[in-house]
Amino acid sequence: MNKSDEFIQLYKTLEDLLEAKYRAEGREVSSCVYQFLCDKESMPFRIKLDLARQVRNLLSHSANVDGVPPVTPAEPLIECLKETIAYLKKPIIYYQADDSYHFNQDKSYFKYEVDGFGPVTDSHDELKKLIMNYIENGCEMEEIYKKRVDTFFKYHDRNNSRRVYGEI
Repeated sequence: MNKSDEFIQLYKTLEDLLEAKYRAEGREVSSCVYQFLCDKESMPFRIKLDLARQVRNLLSHSANVDGVPPVTPAEPLIECLKETIAYLKKPIIYYQADDSYHFNQDKSYFKYEVDGFGPVTDSHDELKKLIMNYIENGCEMEEIYKKRVDTFFKYHDRNNSRRVYGEI
């Protein structure tokens, strides 16, 4: 697979993830990648991702010149797409190495083992195994934790600040 094909494939994966992210919220613009660029969440990727969006437009909407694509995506743009995709599928591991550091969970409404969005461990060795397992499995959050996230939060939008402000 050449760089252009790899780039387009990664970009389509990114679009699929962002489409799922914004489906429930509704988009203000037609491009889910552009919508992500408008979010504060995209700040670590914004400059390179905007360049990647422009390169994608050139590759997708421009005619080839003598059978050759008009641009070849640079490796940093390909890496940016990979990093952004990994970020959007971010799993969580709760590492609670020292009981004295944490609040009394018996009195909490949130039980990490039952309600948490990832596995809980107090062992350094188990933490290493969990991290390696996520890496080996593409750093994707397990289905059980995705379901917990979906059922825990009443809203899946970007209006938390507005609701908190309204309550205050």
